[in-house]
Amino acid sequence: KWLAAVLTRVDELLGIPHGSPMFLHGVFAMGGMSKECLESKFKVFRSFGWSESDILTLARHNPYTLALSEFKLKQGLNFFMKVLDYRPADIASCVCILTVSLERRVIPRNAVIEVLKEKKLIRPNYRVSSCLSLTEPKFFNRFVLP
Repeated sequence: KWLAAVLTRVDELLGIPHGSPMFLHGVFAMGGMSKECLESKFKVFRSFGWSESDILTLARHNPYTLALSEFKLKQGLNFFMKVLDYRPADIASCVCILTVSLERRVIPRNAVIEVLKEKKLIRPNYRVSSCLSLTEPKFFNRFVLP
């Protein structure tokens, strides 16, 4: 009964089809979450101006995002949307953007990117989301050491 409810939630509420490679990830992400809890997470996104379509796009790309705490979601959405001026579509298209650590990865890397922009060493429209999935050594080799 519980599993059937989770499978239904992933398929019907998130719109992740059974045949999709993301379906199993959706099941794991939704496994410990009630329908009410999921709706509460959706409300967080809506409070930042997200449409249902934007939320579902994000959920289909990375269902684990919905398993984050409301605090972490608000913190990430606030930083990316209010500080860096990202749109919902920008965030939804970047798989790891909300799941990586804001304090340990996003903010330090953004500071490096901003310095490089000021010195005109990278293009002015370069966005920090482009380097979030890089490992620490790859980031250092590409942006700090040259």
